[in-house]
Amino acid sequence: MKKLTFSLLIASMAFSVLVTGCKKDEDPDGENPTNQTGDPTQTYNFTDAFGVLSAINSISYTNVGGTLIPVELGTAVAVFPSAAGAQAFLDAGTVQINGKSLTKQTNNSYVYQDFTNPLMLNQVKWDVSGNGNVPAISKQVAKPIPTYSNFGSLPASVTKANGLEVSIAGHVNNADSVLVVVAAGSKWVARTVAGNAAKVTFSAADLSSLPSSTEGMVQVSPRNMTTETISSKKFYFINQATYTKMPVPVN
Repeated sequence: MKKLTFSLLIASMAFSVLVTGCKKDEDPDGENPTNQTGDPTQTYNFTDAFGVLSAINSISYTNVGGTLIPVELGTAVAVFPSAAGAQAFLDAGTVQINGKSLTKQTNNSYVYQDFTNPLMLNQVKWDVSGNGNVPAISKQVAKPIPTYSNFGSLPASVTKANGLEVSIAGHVNNADSVLVVVAAGSKWVARTVAGNAAKVTFSAADLSSLPSSTEGMVQVSPRNMTTETISSKKFYFINQATYTKMPVPVN
């Protein structure tokens, strides 16, 4: 079975939409982390989607006089498969979030790119004009962008032999699930847990594939999802916040 793999790469303030072939789903219970080569990504797999519209708040921190100051950057991506779960995307006409237009890419994915006109995500309102088989959409997402308040406890370095534990309980709000990624070089390991999970744990064996003596990153992404059927087609609305700590030496 083919499925849509919708990947959001958020690193160094760069955003892209990647489409790949059939791959194994992430373990929904977080029992087995997914080890991959390539760039660390936020990956969602859908088999029944006629549209996936994602609002992403990317948060990094800068140290000012010993105080961590958050720097936020909002962006959004949207795709409209030609059939449920297909890897070809349709032209959906104009796509806007909070009144700001996304730019259509050559593969008919849509990305918000105008970072000189910052996208604020205190609310999430989608408007799609529609085109052909893509219906017009006007959707105010009731769920807010989720948050993670424990960034300061993320490790300054990762020692693979010691494993890694990231605390979740009491630090995540408005999330259905939380994705944690540890990356170094061209490899990464990821685990998805429920939004009310106590923690995310990577064993030494989990981290063993990461290259040593490399500057990497630790990324925590709480997210929530809303689905709606429009014109007999299922659409997914994703709200995500991505907190990235880098560089994080991995040894």
